[in-house]
Amino acid sequence: MSIKPENLNALVKKFSDQKVLECGDLMLDFTIEGKAVGLAPEAACVKILTRASQFKFTSGGAANCAKNFSSLGADTTAWGIVDFENHADSGQPLSFGHILIDTLNREKIKWIGEADPDRETTVKLRVQGANSHTAMQQIVRVDLEVYDPYPPKDKKKLTGNFTAYHAGDYNKGAVTPELIKILRSESKKKKVPLVVDPKMGEARDENYYHALYHDVTAITPNDLELKELTGENFEEDDERQIVKIAKDYAKQLNTDVVVTRGRFGAIVCPISGESTNIQTLPVENPSVSGVGDTFAATFTLALAAGGSLVEATHLAVIASYLTVKKEGTASKVSQAEVKAEIDRRVKGKLYPFE
Repeated sequence: MSIKPENLNALVKKFSDQKVLECGDLMLDFTIEGKAVGLAPEAACVKILTRASQFKFTSGGAANCAKNFSSLGADTTAWGIVDFENHADSGQPLSFGHILIDTLNREKIKWIGEADPDRETTVKLRVQGANSHTAMQQIVRVDLEVYDPYPPKDKKKLTGNFTAYHAGDYNKGAVTPELIKILRSESKKKKVPLVVDPKMGEARDENYYHALYHDVTAITPNDLELKELTGENFEEDDERQIVKIAKDYAKQLNTDVVVTRGRFGAIVCPISGESTNIQTLPVENPSVSGVGDTFAATFTLALAAGGSLVEATHLAVIASYLTVKKEGTASKVSQAEVKAEIDRRVKGKLYPFE
C-alpha cells in the first residue's frame, strides 16, 4: 500500500478535533535527584543529599498515555482510580492522588475517575544520585501499588461525547472486563474506535484475556506480550511466524492486532486481509521508556481521524521514532514534531516515502 504524506498530514491536523477518553491504571512517577555524598552511617547504602526542589512528579502508566493524547492536540479526559486521603500522620499534607490529579491538570487533562481513600494510588519512586565524578544514575526504585480488580462504580462517567476510547492496561486493577464491556458498548454505539494496550498478569488466564480484548477495534501488544497472550514462541526477527500467530489471535478475538516490535517497527495484522510490515528508522542509544504510550495515543487518534489501520500505524511508528530519541518516561510529541518529521522524510526520500 502506497502511503501519501499529504494523507498523513491531513490526519495529524484532525487530531485537534478529537475528544478522547483514556481509561486505565493511572500512575504517578516520583523522582528524587540529589548528590551522592558517600555511605550512610547507619547502613551500607548510599547517602543522597537533596532539596525539595529536586522532587519531580510526572504522569506515568495510563496517565502518560493521556499526556501523549493531550500533547498531540486532543481534548483529553482520564478515568482511573486514585486515593484522596490526606496522609497527615506521615507528614504528607496531600495524598499522592491529589498530586497525580494536579499533574494531569497541568497537562490539560480532565480527570473523571474513582476516588477511594482505601486504595493506594500507584506510585513509582526513583532515587537518583550523582557526584563530581559520575553522571546522574538511578540508585533505587520503590513501587507503591495494588493489583486487585476495581470495576467502575459510575457508568455515566464513561458515556460522554467521546470520539475515541483507549484503555491502558498495566495490570494494576483498573482495566477489568466490566470496564471494557462499557467501553465496547459505547464504541459500537457511537461508531468510534476502542483501542486496548494489553498487559499480562499472574492471576489472569486465557478467559480473562478474552473478556478484556475480544471484539474491540484493535489491541497493540509488543512481541513479548504477544507471546504471553498466545502461549506461542518465536524469534523477534521471525516476521512470518509473528504474522501467523497474530493473525490467528486476531480471528480468535475478532479484533485487529498491531504488534509493536521496537527497532523492527510494527506489523499490522487485521482480522481479514493481508498483513503489513511497517519499518522504523534506526536510532542510536534509543530511550524506550514510555514509547508504547506514544504509539498507542498516535495510533488511536489516527483511527479516530478516519485513517486506515496501516496509515494509523505508520503515524504511530513515526511518533515513536521521535519519542525514543528523547530521554525519560515523560517523553511526548506534538503535532508540529510529527509533521516536521514527515516533511523531513519526504525531502530526504526516507522510509516510507522513498
